This record gives sequence, C-alpha cells and structure tokens, in this order.
Amino acid sequence: MNFDAYYQALHGYAPFPWQSRLAKQASEGNWPDVIALPTSAGKTATIDVAVFVLAIGAKNAARRIFFVVDRRIVVDQAYRYADELANKLKNATSGILKQTADALRKIAQDERPLDVYALRGGMYRESAWARSPLQPTILTTTVDQVGSRLLFRGYGVSDSMKPVHAGLVGTDSLILLDEAHCSKPFEQTVRAVQNYQTWTAEQSSLRFVSMTATPTVTEANLIRDEPEDQRHPILGKRIQANKPTTLVVAEKAKGKNFTTDLVKELKKQAEALAVDGGCVGIMVNRVRTARELAKALGDDAVLLTGRMRPLDRDRLFDDKLQSLLTNAEGTPPKFVIGTQCLEVGADFDFHALVSECASLDALRQRFGRLNRGANRPEAKAAIVIRGDQTDDTSDDPIYGESLANTWKWLKSKSENDVFDFGIAAVRSALEGVDVTSLNAPSVNAPVLFPAHLDCWVQTHPIPAPDPDPALFLHGPKFGPPDVQVVLRSNLGKDWKNWAEIVSLCPPSSSEAVPVRLSDLKRWIAGESLPNSSSDIEGESDESEEPEKKSHRRALRWQGKAKSIVVDTPKLIHASAVYVIPISEDARELGDFPYGLTDYAEEAFQRSCDKAVLYIEKTIDKEADDFDDQLTEAILARITPAPTPEWLTRAVNALQNPRHRLEEKHPLGGWVVTSKRRLHQFDPEFLDDDDSSYSPGNLVSLVDHSQGVAEYARRFATGCGLDAELYSLAGLYHDLGKLDPRFQKLLKGYAGGLQLAKSGSFARRDWSIHQYPNGARHELLSAAVLAQHTSEELLLHLVATHHGSARPFANPVSENDASSQFDLNLFELKQHGLSAKQEVAKWNGELPERFWRIVRKFGWWGSAYREAVFRLADHAQSAAEQENGWKASTTVQPSPLGAFVAAPKLSSLPLIGLDGANPLGFLAALGTLVVMNQIRQTDKAPNWLAGPVLLSWGANGSIQTPVLHLASNPPEGKEFSEFLASHLARTPAEPHAAGWVVEMLSVKDEALVEMIRNRCQFRTRTDRGFLDWVSALTCESAPAATSPVQTVRRDYLPDNLRSIMQRTNGTHLYRSLFQIWDFADALDNQSLHWEPSEDRRHAYQWNQPSGDPTRKRRGGMLGANRLALEAWPFFPLFPVREKATTRGFQGTRANDITWTWPLWSSPLSIDSIASLLSLDFTEQQSESADAMLGSKYAMLGIATRFQTRRILVGKTPNLTAAIAVG
Repeated sequence: MNFDAYYQALHGYAPFPWQSRLAKQASEGNWPDVIALPTSAGKTATIDVAVFVLAIGAKNAARRIFFVVDRRIVVDQAYRYADELANKLKNATSGILKQTADALRKIAQDERPLDVYALRGGMYRESAWARSPLQPTILTTTVDQVGSRLLFRGYGVSDSMKPVHAGLVGTDSLILLDEAHCSKPFEQTVRAVQNYQTWTAEQSSLRFVSMTATPTVTEANLIRDEPEDQRHPILGKRIQANKPTTLVVAEKAKGKNFTTDLVKELKKQAEALAVDGGCVGIMVNRVRTARELAKALGDDAVLLTGRMRPLDRDRLFDDKLQSLLTNAEGTPPKFVIGTQCLEVGADFDFHALVSECASLDALRQRFGRLNRGANRPEAKAAIVIRGDQTDDTSDDPIYGESLANTWKWLKSKSENDVFDFGIAAVRSALEGVDVTSLNAPSVNAPVLFPAHLDCWVQTHPIPAPDPDPALFLHGPKFGPPDVQVVLRSNLGKDWKNWAEIVSLCPPSSSEAVPVRLSDLKRWIAGESLPNSSSDIEGESDESEEPEKKSHRRALRWQGKAKSIVVDTPKLIHASAVYVIPISEDARELGDFPYGLTDYAEEAFQRSCDKAVLYIEKTIDKEADDFDDQLTEAILARITPAPTPEWLTRAVNALQNPRHRLEEKHPLGGWVVTSKRRLHQFDPEFLDDDDSSYSPGNLVSLVDHSQGVAEYARRFATGCGLDAELYSLAGLYHDLGKLDPRFQKLLKGYAGGLQLAKSGSFARRDWSIHQYPNGARHELLSAAVLAQHTSEELLLHLVATHHGSARPFANPVSENDASSQFDLNLFELKQHGLSAKQEVAKWNGELPERFWRIVRKFGWWGSAYREAVFRLADHAQSAAEQENGWKASTTVQPSPLGAFVAAPKLSSLPLIGLDGANPLGFLAALGTLVVMNQIRQTDKAPNWLAGPVLLSWGANGSIQTPVLHLASNPPEGKEFSEFLASHLARTPAEPHAAGWVVEMLSVKDEALVEMIRNRCQFRTRTDRGFLDWVSALTCESAPAATSPVQTVRRDYLPDNLRSIMQRTNGTHLYRSLFQIWDFADALDNQSLHWEPSEDRRHAYQWNQPSGDPTRKRRGGMLGANRLALEAWPFFPLFPVREKATTRGFQGTRANDITWTWPLWSSPLSIDSIASLLSLDFTEQQSESADAMLGSKYAMLGIATRFQTRRILVGKTPNLTAAIAVG
C-alpha cells in the first residue's frame, strides 16, 4: 500500500512532504526520536502515519497509539480527528481505505478496524479501551492519564486494573507527545522506561516520539521541515506568512489588583482589531483574567478554559466554535477568550490575536493559532504586558524571568513597537540567539531508579511509602494532579444516602470538571477561591491548606462500597473523583457555559453505551399496572421542544419492560437502566469486579472455562505468546469455584451443574453458603493447579487474574464450614481436595513466584502477560452477557507441564543474631544479601548452588534468623571465615556502594548533578550501584538523609571504610554464632544501630564526661559489617522536602519510629523487600489487637518490633525495641 494514496483518500488532498518522509521512515521500522516542525505543519497527521504503518505490518508498528498533549481542549480535538479517521476506515467499501481497514481487522481479529478513545480525567473504572490486546486503538490523552498508567498508578484506575493498564501502555504502544517542550519531565521518564525495558528484552516494546515547534536539543534521529516543505504551496505559505504584532504596555496594571486594568487594555486592543471583522482570539495567563475579560466583552465573547466539563466543551464547539477550524466555513464568534488551554495544538484559525505577554516559546505556540491556514493576506496582533512586568518577572509562577526577558528581546527586535511573529520571521530573528533565558523555565524529572519500579509494580497491596508519580510526570516543582468534580441534582439532604444514590448512575468523565486540588480543599472549607491559577495541569500551589470545616460536603467516589463523604480539606485527595450537589456554591469550581446542569443520564449513556433515566414519579412496585405506569412515565420524558438525540435513544431503549431493570431511588421514584448495550459505540466503562453475580445469562463452569481458553489462545497467538499455556490457564483459572461454599453462593446448593456465573444479582444469605469474607476463588485455583504442574507463568496468570497476589493475598476470615470437594474438570481429576483458604501458606509462595516472573519478563513484560490473559477472561464474560449467547466452544486441553517438587533446603540458624535488636535484624538481612552475591560468582561452592532464603524461628525462638541453602554449609567458624574472605574491604568500586560514597562528598545541586550524570540509562549489571544510590540519596530532596542513617553524612564514608577494613572472620563468628560480648571498639566503626549505644545523659549519670571505653569496647564490628549490606532494602522516597523509607514513620529528626516484621516462611530478597513495604501504621487498640494479629499472621508475619530513632546531642540512636504484635 502507498501512504500518499492512503492519505489522499482520507483527506482529499496530498500529504505534506515531511509527512511522506515520516511514513517512509516509519514503514522501515525507524520512528524518529523527535519531530521538530512549526505550528500549523499538520503534526496530528502522525496519527495517520501510525495507523498506516500498523496496517502494512511494518517493524516497530504499535497496536496502541497514544496521542498525548497536556491541554484538555487539544485532547478533544485530536479525538475528533482520530474518530473521523476510524469512521472512514470502518465504512470504506473499496480502494485503499478498504485495504487498510481489512488489514487492521486481521490484526484485531475483530470486525472493528480501529477503536478510538479520549482519556481526559481519572474517572474511577473507565477503562474499556483496555478490552483486547489485539485491537488497534488510538487514545488521545494527557500526560497525567497516560503517564500514571505507565507507572502502575493510573489515576482513577482501581488497584485491580492498574497492572493491566501499565502492561498495555508499556507494551506494543507508540506515544506521540505533542508540544513536548511543555512536558520535559514526562519525556525524560518515558525515555528512562524504554531503557529499563531493555534489561529483560532486546529492545523496548514502547516507542516514543516527541513533537515540538520549539526544539531545545539536537537529535540524530530527527525530522524537521526541509526546503521542499518550505517551497510547498500550502505549508510554505504558512511558514512565510507575516504576522505584524504591536507591543503594548498596560501601564496601570500593577500589583495585586492588576486584573482590572489589564482587562481594560486587553478589551481595548481586541475591539480595535475586531473592526476588520472575523474572530479575534485572546489568550491570557490566568483563569481569573479570562473570566473577567469574558464578562467585560459580554455576549460577543466565548470563554474557553480547561476548567470545563467535556460535555459543555463539546456542546460549545458544536454551537459556536466549529467554524474556527482551519479551512472551515461559517461565521465564527467575534471574540474567543482562552488560557494556556488554547496555546498548543488547538486547530483554531483566528483572524486576529491579542495575547498577554508570556515566554517566547509560549508566544510562538499562541501565534500558531493566528491565520493558521495562511488563508488571509494579513493578520494583525497585539501583545499586552502588565506595567510591573517589563523589567522583572522572577516571581511569575509559570514563566519566571523568561516573561520579562522575552519582552525586552521583542522590544529590541521591533520597529516602532511592531514585531513580525510569522514563523520564518521569528526563525530569522533567532539566528545565533541562545533562547534559554527566553523560554519558560523547565524542570527535570527525578532520575528513575529500579527501586521506584519495584515499588510501583506491586499493586496488591500498594506499598508504603509509595513514590508520587506526579514527580516523574511534571517534575518536583509542580503540584498534584487535578481532582474531577461531578455535579448531581438528586442527592438529597441526607448525605448518608449519597453513595447508594450515585451508584445507581456512576459518574463518567464527560460530566466531570477538572479542579485544582487546593481549590477543592478551599471550597470544602467554605473559603473563596483565588482564581489566580493558570490553566496548566499539575501547576504548583504553595498556599497553606485550610483547616476549618464548613457545611459543605462531597462524596469521594470509589464505587458504592468504598466511597465516603468528606467534609474537611484533609480528606480531599489528588486524582480522586468527587460528587457534589448542584448549588450556586459550585459555580466557582469551574466554567459552565450552559449553567449548572446535571449531565448524569447523558454522560452514563456516552460512557456505558446503555440507557438510564431517573423517573421521579412514585409508582407502587406491587401495582398490577406497574410496568404500564413506568413506561408511561418514560415516554413523558419526550417533550414538544426539540428532544436531544441521546434522550430519544434512551426512551426507545427503555419502553419495553423486558429490556430494562428498575431500582428504587432513595428519594422516591425509579432509576431505569437498559439491560443490554445500545451498540452505538464502545463503552468506556469496564468493571473488573468478579462478575459471577452480574445479571444476565447463567453460565456453567465448563462453558465459561472453555470460552476463556479460546479467547486466551487467540489473544496469545496474536501477541506472540505461548498459546497452549494461555489456553490451559483459561481452562483451569476458575477451579476454585468448585468450592461447595462458592456454588452455594451462586445457586443456593452445592450439587448439580457447576456454575461460573449465577445469572442473578442476588447473593445468598451467608448462613446458606458460609463463603469466607475476603476469600479469592482464583487463589484456590492456583493452589489446586500447583499440585499438578510447576509451570510458573501458568500458575501466576491464574493467581493474578483478578488483580490479587501482586505480590500478597488478602487476609481471609476462614471458618469451620471449610469443606472438601472432588475435581473432575477436563483432564484434571482429584478426590478429597481441601477448599480451605490457606492464606498464610500461600503468602509464603505467591510473592516468590511474583518476583521470579517480574525478574524474568520485566516490570512491564510481566504485567502485559497478565493483561493478555485477564482481557481474555473479560472478553468471554462480556460475550456471555449478550442477548442470544450460547456456548459453542470446545477446547481440547494439551497436557500440563510436569509437576516438580521443590528441592529440600538445608538450614543454618544464625544463633548469635536477635531479630528484636535492630542491628541483629539488619545483620541477618545483610548476611542474606552477601550470600546471594557470592552464589552468583564463579567462586560459589556447591552448597550455594541455588537461591539463598531467610526466615525466622529456630531452637524455640522466633527471633532467631535461619538461612536456607541448597545443601549443608560449613560449620560456624568455617562459614564465618568463608564469608569474611568474600567481603569487600573498601566501599569503593567494585563494591556496590562505590558510586554513592563518592556522592556523599557533595550536596545540594552538585549532588543532584552527580546523580543525574552517574545514574541515568544504566544497564542491568549496574543494579547494585543504583540501589545504593537510591538508599542513601534522594534527588528530589537532596538535603534529606535516610532515617536509617545514624551517622553524619560527612563521617559516613570513613565509618564504612573503617568497618569494612577491620572486619575479619572472628568478628563475624562472634556476631553470627555467639552471644554478643560487645568487645569491639565503637569509635569510627559503628553505624549506631545497636540500642545499647543509647548514650542519653540519664543513662550515663556515672560518666558525665562521656564513655571512656568507646575506643576499646561496646560494639559488635561483625554485625555492623553485615548490617551495612542491608541498606539497599531501604530506598529513599521523597515526602515534600524530606524523605522516608520502608517501615519508618515520622519526618522529625528526633521522633521517628521504625517497625519491622519477623516472618516464618523462607523468603528471597525481593519478597522480603515487599514484606518490609507493608503498611504497619495501624494504631492498635485492645479491640483491634486480635484482628490485626490475624491479618499479619496471614501474611506470614510471626511478630513485629518497633524502635524509636532519637537524637543524643546531634547523633541519632535507636532505643531498645518493643514487640508490637
């Protein structure tokens, strides 16, 4: 197929030369790193190119195409562009478009050649774009939405679905970042992700292209406009067009009250330019300025900001803005007022332009909206600057000094205060100019470390602490992501009913207005909003959090069961969805051009592809004519006035009682929902809750399993994975539903046909089924299957197919009703199986398997493999709920992989170490680390032939650590000498602490620069060095020190050297296998992790001048030497200006607690790190002791200890630990 012919068929005209060059290069499997083209060059056509190269089967083509830009309005416009492309392909009946569509259908194995979705905001569980791993899909979205998903922390995505989204975004995907200069941190993070993907694969499975009109770097693999583009009759005309711009100072616009006078000057300039006719675009730097200017210009003006609901924005576009598109026809509005939301990428073609002064790169983007198509011989403009910004703007929160610098530069290049902002003219003026001081200040994303990825890849439960993905998407100086606010009219005054009411019609992104986190906090506190923000996602906000309460409330929506009503600012969290009652109070949260309307019904239909209507009329359900009365009330929704199309569809879908479900509304009346989809488009809403109880068809376990197996085989084949293994996973993934209690839950009795889906909403009374609270059928499935095969990926897919076991299972309230069952499913037959949820046992196995899978396939490769199988399960469940579904698949199972019993390990108790002592605990971890390092060398003896594991409990004491090895190790003294012979004698390279020890000699910006220079784009062999750097430094908080660190930073390198040089086998033997005698000197060879070193004055009353014995005794050198090797278990994560790590609570230097567990199952380093990452912050009370104790026991934790980190003078010490359960 030929790209030029394809493009001509799509658009009716030939592509620009650069577009053809890009298509040729991408067709050869070589996407550029950067596309550097001016505004109006048609960069959105990269979507056309991406679809074309996928259709022809080019190397490095991607099924999922993400068009990313950090402006919501541009996301909407790109969506319309992509949706039009998809419709043309879908409806093509001949020619190259039909060829392209058929090629895409073959890839998708579906009738739809191309899906298109817009990911605008983090709406809870809107994720139906992730319906098939095979489906070619275009997603237009923002940095927050795609970036958070890539980093396993998708905003608005349930914890269950986070790995699915991460796997799909990170694999077989292409990210096209438009206006990349606005999103430098995101670009840096994606480049880092690409590098980390090469740790487990030959190349990254994620392709990334940044696009910008204002590139700041020179890339070898770059596409830019060439002479043939500049000579092109259309593109060349756009590049050469003149845009004379008058420079104006609003002299009176100064100080805190600058807005009034600035608005007057902007209005004056806009009205002067409007004399010539056409539409004048007005772009300003603050939302408040835009709103005040819209009031001043009255009905002639259209206000367009990012603080609008998508349904309002769509309606506004259809009513008033469509004529502003390049080459469009019609009469546009007289004025369109916008903020940064119009600055980049928006396909608007203004006849004239007024802009508030900004940085040069921002102005170049804004002027790309002026005479965009070069269809007019002249296009005039004005730039207005506040009177107090002409000399110094260092305090401007968005543009900083670049605003004033740009103004001065424009003045120096202007003639009679007129500067030509045409593309060619600006390029000419910039020749030889360093634009660094003229462009908006940009920040770097922190270096992405493996420790961050190890944390994020765990989604069940989320570890604590958890790095904030916003840092890596926007940089350290930006604030948290927006919240989404939904307005509803029928919540009522009793807020206790709100969750139930909202669950009848769950919120959708199209009805949500994005609101800054700080603004919603102020609103909930009853304070007025400042309206001084810009219109950029993630803008920093350093204002203090309000503390007072008001009468206002909001529902934080997380599904019916988990939603809570909040009434204080502290309960408002970033990235969440909030539902509030419609009232005048809500007006200040956003811009509502059509008033404070309730869009619930329309948004639900758009999101779910189902009809829903709220019928306020009270009708008795027991009435004989209930159905007739309800139908009559539904028909009454059609009024004589023009009825919206969505409402007509809803009424038609709900007239027939057999096609609808009715649920009583707590305020009276009925919420009526269609049983089946309308099939007008693909739904955005996908719920990963176990659908065993959903309404629809009753489905047998055999039929469901065979259907999943068929989908899994098909998906795996298309994705290049092991089709037989995925088919087996499908056949056996629901074995756990054979638990007689689960069958009683589905149908009320255990015998008869074994079901997978009940076909009913009803959950049986617990006294009938007694299925344990928290039980997971898929974990029982994996446990049963593990008795027949040792195929790890197969077992992992089964265990994780509802998002659990990543890496732990939930605690379960097991009961005496636990019973046995017989297995007779396909090729598996076994009698007398226990249905007991043995969670404590499983939590000794699940994390081990989880980490082996992650290390084998990589962070995203493992998640992708899970996603492929889970989407097969979703696809089969969706098919089963369609009208007329009948089981038709018969899958012949292939043999399971052989079961291989785990080898029996030898044990080595380290009887000298005590897990209740922080130094002893760390020394045990350090010993484990060193032994695993030795076993990977060519000097490893046979007894180190396999992984070394660690558990606690020997000789009647849970506090004794035990090493588990392939075979019997030598006795204590010989073991200690062996260990000493392999220990490094200095923290310099090749020891993994070598890099960070060098870094400890510098601080602040010098430290940041050293981290960036040393740690970016490293290979897998550098992992140890990277772990030490992330444990002892934090780029986002360079002045912070690890709470584990109890030695001053400038002293620490010497302490490490002294400890490492002086330690011998005798020191190790006395620490590992003897009762501690504290016979080693403390001075310069202790890390202060031994509580006996607590030297507070009250403890040394008899030695007021200090301890004279420190140079002779008091320490355990061997324990310190081993303990320091445990430091990488505790990576530093930023918390505001400070940093914290696993197990530590508090940020004040003299009041920090550290809690650590002792566990009973033999675990590897990775699994222990996961255990240390559990949240141990629950405040226990007498009533909670038993519950928490049971919870921790089910996680394999025998007990926990806690110590306090205190200051003795300037030196931190640890107090004696206490048992906390």
